[in-house]
Amino acid sequence: MYKEHRGEFMGYFSSATLVGRLIAPLMAGSLITIYSFREAYIACGVFGTAALITLIKFPETKSSYHTSKEVSMRVLKVLSNPGILVASTVMALTYFAMQSIETFLPLYMETIKDVGQASGPIVMGLLTTYITYGEAFMVIAIITAATIALNIALHIKMRPQT
Repeated sequence: MYKEHRGEFMGYFSSATLVGRLIAPLMAGSLITIYSFREAYIACGVFGTAALITLIKFPETKSSYHTSKEVSMRVLKVLSNPGILVASTVMALTYFAMQSIETFLPLYMETIKDVGQASGPIVMGLLTTYITYGEAFMVIAIITAATIALNIALHIKMRPQT
């Protein structure tokens, strides 16, 4: 089905996942700042349920039958290609590094820099977008910076006075 547009659709899918990685920290940070963690998890549940319902509506794609031995041989042939091995190793290390940064940078910012719970994930979204795309997404970076400033202002305003 649509074999001539497969690459285009894979590009759309890849872009959609990256857009989600940009928007999710912004939304979650805003919800956490204005409400609490509970509302952020409720929003995740709502979006996940909507995605599941959308997925269920799509018809199943029928594929030709292949034995497991045929599939295994094809996979081994692909994995024995040195170019594939190098690219896979680089991608694995890149994702490992990015996930490490995504995990620990917000915690560091919250405890050491005291910028608030919401700003860490937002800055992480900004950082990953900038690292991934460079200057092409500076408009998004400016919008994100404005959102960070708003979240910090809300965080300071809503902080209990001691």
